[in-house]
Order: sequence, then structure tokens, then C-alpha cells
Amino acid sequence: MKIARAFAASPRLEVFFALAAVLANDESRPQSEAVRRWLDQARRKLDQGFRRRLGDQAGSPDLWRRLAALPLPRAAAESPDVDGVIEAVAALPAERFAPASDPEALQLLVVDALRRFDRLAFAAYWRRWREELAGPAPRLEARLGHLSIDAPAPKVETAIFVPSRFAPPGFVAGFDRGGAVLPLDPDRLPSPEAPPSPLPRVASAPRDPALVFRALGDATRYTIAGLIARTPMTSAELARRLGVSKPTLAHHLRELRIAGLVLEARSGNRIALSLDRAALESLSGAALAALYAGAEAAPLRRSRRPARRQG
Repeated sequence: MKIARAFAASPRLEVFFALAAVLANDESRPQSEAVRRWLDQARRKLDQGFRRRLGDQAGSPDLWRRLAALPLPRAAAESPDVDGVIEAVAALPAERFAPASDPEALQLLVVDALRRFDRLAFAAYWRRWREELAGPAPRLEARLGHLSIDAPAPKVETAIFVPSRFAPPGFVAGFDRGGAVLPLDPDRLPSPEAPPSPLPRVASAPRDPALVFRALGDATRYTIAGLIARTPMTSAELARRLGVSKPTLAHHLRELRIAGLVLEARSGNRIALSLDRAALESLSGAALAALYAGAEAAPLRRSRRPARRQG
């Protein structure tokens, strides 16, 4: 059976998972600097008073992740603003919030918390991201037929993909009459363009494990590596995603190039950067060979600063 697919620039999933991310205070998932800044700002705005109102149960990130799977109507999945999602949550039967000791009270608390979260932090985040999606949305819609659907039920007739940077891969929420809502992160999609023709590669420096570890040991460079591993991107696209200046980005790319981790390919006037997977796959063997080599290791240099003169 052919599944109908659509893309909706809706906060249907993101409002729940973004609040869970704010409450979790978990920095393990790679995010752009702009998103990390928003998370820091949101945590400051959602002060202790907000958290006290949530209490122990509603203050748990896991609760908001579970609430993202609520079977809301299709209209909520296609709503361009948070109000449509919140109104759908408020209209649900209270038993949907069982096994809470007082499902009606929990439902009222959830609706109030979503409204306050939207007003204090989420509205500004969603407004900016929706504007960013205005350009690539037609291309995303055209590519939906190539995206896999990990729906748990085989009777899904309609799939609506909505943007989410915080939803876990493979997450599926349902709606009435065989519908599924799935997260889609445009930042992590493979490039929709035809494979670019490779540039003639200059012989790169040997992949010294120490250079690779040093390059990836920086949080910004690790984020860059994650972005170009999933989607070939130009330096301008990277600077925009990360919210950094071009000179700053050039510095980080230079370190990644020195480590032999960056591939370049030309498509018209566009030079796309990608991560050299072969370099990483060979890293383990190279690191073992270097660490267990017979030669005595060079002394560790603790600092590049010259020693301070005494006296």
C-alpha cells in the first residue's frame, strides 16, 4: 500500500521535545552553537518558579517525551503555531493523562506549562526556525517519497513529517484514521542534489591519530564534523548553521583539513565539504600502531606558553 506523505512546518513535536531538552540539561547530543545558546537562554528564563509549578512529575523530561506521542488530531500536526497544538492537548479526554493520580489536574498543568514555555522561550525559537524553513521546504516536500518510515503499525496510510531538532530518530506519533507524525531534521538530511563531481585531491598529510584527536576534541569542530558527515555543506552554510563568523569557521576547517578529515567536491560554483569516513574508519588501527610502537613517546608539552622567568 502506498503511503501518502506530506511536510508541515509545524511545532507539533518540537514544542514537547524542546521543553524536554531544556529540563534535561543534557549536552551530549551535538547541536549548533545557535541552538545551544537558545537552550542556555531558555533555562535561564524558565526559572525555579516555573520548575516548582511543574512539580516532580511534570518536571521530568521523560513526561514531555511521552506527551509528544499523544494521539492529537491531524489539524494539530499541520498547525503552523503552538496554539493549535496546545488547544488539541486541552481538548483531549482527561484519561489520556492516566496513570497520574489526578489526570485532570495533570492535563491542566501541562496546558498551562506549554503556554508559559511558548511565551517565555519557544515562540522566538520557532519563529526563527520557521523562517529558515521557508526556503528549503519545497525541496524537502519533493524528497519525502525517498524517506523511510519506521512506523510500528503496517496500516499507516498517511505520514506527516514535521521539523524537530530534539526528537529521537525513529520516533512516531499517531493520529486518527491511520496517520503517523514523524520528526524530520533538515539539518541532518543528505544533500538532495546529484552527487557532485569530485575535485582533484591534493595529497593530504598523513592521518596522524594525534592530529585527528586534537581536531575532534574541540566542541565546535566535533559539531562541524557531525554536520558534514550527514550532509555535504558549503562553508557559508556551515557558518550560518553554527552562527559563527567566517574567520572563526575557517580556523576550525583548517584544523580538520590538517587532520585529513575533510573532503571537497564541486557542483557548479558550489564547493561542498564532507567528512572523510575512511579516515575515521582507519583511525583505530593507526592509533593502536602509534600507541604500541616500540619507539619511545615524545614528552608531553603541557603548554605553548613560554616559561615565566623567575625573579
